[in-house]
Amino acid sequence: MIYPYTESLKGMLIKVEPFITWGEISEDGLNALLNRLETCKGEKITEEYIKTKLSMDLNTFKTKLLSGELALNKLDNIFRLPIRLHPPSGGFKGKVNAPYKAKGEFGYRGLEINNLIKRMI
Repeated sequence: MIYPYTESLKGMLIKVEPFITWGEISEDGLNALLNRLETCKGEKITEEYIKTKLSMDLNTFKTKLLSGELALNKLDNIFRLPIRLHPPSGGFKGKVNAPYKAKGEFGYRGLEINNLIKRMI
């Protein structure tokens, strides 16, 4: 999921850190995720669909998601959420029960999350 960063979100992430990985998404990572995003009916999203449902073009939609002005989790009546991903191609590079900083897989990754997203699409 894509969430705007808040202090309360930071607290929740720290609490569940051993079970998840997270970081800041780039425009390339967002494009990769949006290619997997589907409408409520299971169809691929199009620019026309975004204009009809949200009254904005696709670039504005991407910009608002990246800046945190728009929360994707609040649009579950428009899109099929959560976005389903495969396990990473080539497998996990580190130990899944160790933090990312210690060459593991869970916890905060920063911009490296985009590489993981691309391997999971």
